[in-house]
Amino acid sequence: MCMKTTKTKPAKPPSKDPEEKQALKGSNHLLKDDNDYNRRPEKPRANEHGSSTDLLLSKIYDLMETRVRSAAEEREKADVDDEVKNDWMLAAAVIDRFLFFTFGSLFVGGTCVFFAIFNFTP
Repeated sequence: MCMKTTKTKPAKPPSKDPEEKQALKGSNHLLKDDNDYNRRPEKPRANEHGSSTDLLLSKIYDLMETRVRSAAEEREKADVDDEVKNDWMLAAAVIDRFLFFTFGSLFVGGTCVFFAIFNFTP
């Protein structure tokens, strides 16, 4: 088997030029600060002239905010429902175990009584 080898170029050292750094920062999401991701976007405001674009952006923002809020509420409700479901599953497991031992002991006891009566009767 013959394998081809490829030559790779060495990585270019980072530039010291502030303009180039700013251009890279704007184009590469990996170079952004964490604060850029945690910042909440500002709500667009409709100006006094009532621009339709600003009004539409404001409505879209309100709808998105409502959707995010309702999704968070649904997740909280699902978490509460899961906790209740887990509590009921635990209660069912305890009752199941109790009934298993009760039925098992009655079965073994009844079998012993049956054989005792069968062996000791003339």
